[in-house]
Amino acid sequence: MSRLPHAFGSFTGLAASLVFLSLICGCNDPLVSTMPGAPVGSSTPAAKPVVPTEPVLTQRDPAKTEVSIPVTAAKLVTKPETVAPPSAPAAVTTPAVAVATPIVEEPHKVEILIKEKTFKPEGPAKNLRVSFDDLDLLKVINMKPVTKDCIEKMPQWLKDLNGKQVVVRGFMKPAFMSEGIEGFVFVRDSSQCCFGPNPTVHDMIYVRLKLDETTDYIELRPFDVSGTFRIELLESDDSIAGLYFLDNAQVLTR
Repeated sequence: MSRLPHAFGSFTGLAASLVFLSLICGCNDPLVSTMPGAPVGSSTPAAKPVVPTEPVLTQRDPAKTEVSIPVTAAKLVTKPETVAPPSAPAAVTTPAVAVATPIVEEPHKVEILIKEKTFKPEGPAKNLRVSFDDLDLLKVINMKPVTKDCIEKMPQWLKDLNGKQVVVRGFMKPAFMSEGIEGFVFVRDSSQCCFGPNPTVHDMIYVRLKLDETTDYIELRPFDVSGTFRIELLESDDSIAGLYFLDNAQVLTR
């Protein structure tokens, strides 16, 4: 404890000495103007306040000046998509089928084109040779289509053949039987007009063979048939199914 006053006294003396020296040297701040080891009379200049400086702009060539334009990401504004309501399933259409319209011809003016006709007898039986051309109503009386009054409009020479013994040459229309045939349809030729489902009525003759006589099917070959010629209108519904017939017939050429 005896040393504290001595130390305090030494410190007080030192401080007094520093104040005295600052007065002599003109130092404003005795605490910082003189430091141990520094030469007498030296002082540390006060720090200048920091003044913010403006950035120095360097002038560039106008031709090379790059202008930076801030680009703001544009927001693409689109209209909301309109969602179409679900449509009904498409109707299934059936392709149109072309239907052939039958051509209706104007009826021909009926007139007798062959006014006279004679027939020559043939063979021992003296059968009259008749051809399908002689029975063709289009060629004989210009009739098309064949109407139900066809017999009335026939020329007399054709009507006179009814009940006569005649011989005709033609083809056998295909039948369901190939042998033991008692009757068949006799046609003028083997083309579609006669072998088809609806031959013209004057292009066919219904043949009925003699009792107890039959024949086999004769395919695509012309032959003669003799018999009693008959003219009679055979109707089926509203159409004419038959007009000419040969009764008690016989196949002459095979």
